[in-house]
Amino acid sequence: MKNQLISSVSHDLRTPLTSIVGYLDLIKKRESMDDETLYSYLYIVDSKAKYLTDLIEELFDYTKLTSPDLQLQRNEVDMKRLLQQVIGEYEPILTREGIDVQTNFACEWNAFIDVEKMVRVFQNLLENVKKYSKKPSLLEVNQEIDEGYIVMSFRNSINISEKIEVEKLFDRFYRGDESRTDANGSGLGLAIAKQIIQLHQGEIRADRQHNKLTFL
Repeated sequence: MKNQLISSVSHDLRTPLTSIVGYLDLIKKRESMDDETLYSYLYIVDSKAKYLTDLIEELFDYTKLTSPDLQLQRNEVDMKRLLQQVIGEYEPILTREGIDVQTNFACEWNAFIDVEKMVRVFQNLLENVKKYSKKPSLLEVNQEIDEGYIVMSFRNSINISEKIEVEKLFDRFYRGDESRTDANGSGLGLAIAKQIIQLHQGEIRADRQHNKLTFL
């Protein structure tokens, strides 16, 4: 597993780093390069550098979450209010992307959780919605009680290839669709979400019905 992680990280770091080095080399040589071309090269270098920063930070977070010494900082929290707060913060962003949000919470409920880490789960799921949803579309966030368990779900229409293996979406650096290999995603967001949920003795999975993808 360690060798696989190192191999995956090396591949994901090498691609943007190669672009950065290449464009910096062109900038250094900038013979007869006009300002518009220079600015476009600088923009690419900046975006690739930011992607590398995000990837390294997410990799660091993932390794911390898999440490056997990790201790959760649990507090009793109103989960309905917490989820409403996170969705409220993201709703303007999703609206600008053409994604409407519909919520349906069946009841009030409290849970002993690490608030910071659980917020990260919700944020990663909403980021996934923002990046890969069809536009326009509707995101349905539901909460219900099923056989004594609280079940939360995020359901929306998504641009997803038929070759995607839904059960592998939570794997580190899973690559089954070109849309998951661009500079907008590290391939670790859903793996981090799964690790946090498991640390709370919970479960998370994905289900696809035609062009609808549900995380629950």
